[in-house]
Amino acid sequence: MYWHTRVWRENEPAGRGKTEKIELPENVPIGSIILHGTAKKTAANPMAALAKWRLLDYIGDISVIGDGRTVVKHVPASVITAMTLYDQGVLPPHQFREYSQDTDRVVLLLNFGRYLHDPEMYLPANKFDSLELRVENLATSTYFQQDIGLDILTIQPAGAGVPASKGFMRTETYRSWNTVNDERKHVKLPTKLPIRRIMLQAIPPLDDDEIEKTNLFNLMYDIKITFKSGDVEFYNGDLEWLIHKNVLETGLMPMTNGWIYHTADKGFNVGLGYVQSMAGLAGSDDGAASAVIPTVQRDRSSRTQKPETYEANNPYAWLAIGLAPEGVVLIPFDYLPDPTTWLDPAVQKDVDLEIHTRDMGDNYAEVTDGINRVILDRLDK
Repeated sequence: MYWHTRVWRENEPAGRGKTEKIELPENVPIGSIILHGTAKKTAANPMAALAKWRLLDYIGDISVIGDGRTVVKHVPASVITAMTLYDQGVLPPHQFREYSQDTDRVVLLLNFGRYLHDPEMYLPANKFDSLELRVENLATSTYFQQDIGLDILTIQPAGAGVPASKGFMRTETYRSWNTVNDERKHVKLPTKLPIRRIMLQAIPPLDDDEIEKTNLFNLMYDIKITFKSGDVEFYNGDLEWLIHKNVLETGLMPMTNGWIYHTADKGFNVGLGYVQSMAGLAGSDDGAASAVIPTVQRDRSSRTQKPETYEANNPYAWLAIGLAPEGVVLIPFDYLPDPTTWLDPAVQKDVDLEIHTRDMGDNYAEVTDGINRVILDRLDK
């Protein structure tokens, strides 16, 4: 057995403001798909005052659909980024730069198994007659002067001795809603298919300066998971505890980086739900030494960091370390590789998830119109 890395498409255009549909190889097993996307920004640097300044911020849902109707994958690109950390132990090698006509790059890994090169779990050749990739491009010509150019690689088990697939991971956004002050959402999980893990994504709303109004913990202030119609408690706590537990059980504390050329006092997204530390270094486009010390607001923990300085022709590099990549938190059930040990809602029914958005009192606007998502990763066959 070996793994065949196949270049399926090169520079396939994903049009601005549309969802591109691309046929994938038929009648072959697929372990993973790697998407490499690039797009050049416009000359006027129109994102200098926006939190959404990365190409990743303008890629919406990535979907894989079988036979035109069956969901295999359907999740935002930001969630796929976080899943790569949890699956592979490293964040994807995205490249984000903000200056006149810079090109951004994204690398997105979609695993049909539990990880890249999983010999036991992959999408089998005979599962679907047709397979379609869908890429949602949210960008406009105001921000990017070209469509996203996509390179698509398929990773396929091949050769003699390929074991029969034990199934594939079906990953989808199960619920998504805009947050309301002091609201409790009750989500009853589906009884079909064993659940490998639940992922929660919390994205706080922004103020007029593109700074988060609150931290992600307030959007999911109380979380409760019960089995057996409430008789068995699995978890009863807050999002912050889960984030710290994620670091301890995975041994991973993500770091992100990029180059910004941002308006002073306007927030920019660093791709971490909770930032613990931030560093920066001045760059130069004109060959002259910087006369301004690049400065960010001290001890800002949110994914939107605030630059206090700006200098013409001198973008600066930054490095952030923190928790919850792209605001995504993991609730795993796959401590053992054997799927029979994962959460089986058909056995534990009913499995209920309750998420409470904090009551902020007179400051209710701080948690109004944020985004909460529940993503399920389940074993299908």
